[in-house]
Amino acid sequence: MKHYCIADYKSATAFRLLNIPTYEANAANQALKVFHDIVKMEDAGIILITDSVANMIRQELVRFTAKNTIPIVLEIPSYEGAVSGIGKEHE
Repeated sequence: MKHYCIADYKSATAFRLLNIPTYEANAANQALKVFHDIVKMEDAGIILITDSVANMIRQELVRFTAKNTIPIVLEIPSYEGAVSGIGKEHE
């Protein structure tokens, strides 16, 4: 099973440096299309999705994770950081 990442522009570089196939999404329709494309892949085991992108397609993520266990969808902080005091903007 492979890892895939859906990230905003600023966060995508870090995942590419880790050699994780990464797709950028800067709009909800783009994020939704990429998400659907990845879940259709037979080798998809884990989808890492930055919080900024996840917020764009929240309803679809909730619907998908309620019905499916694979691929696992993990929401992670974006480059800016989702938690107060963490992230590039707080340096």
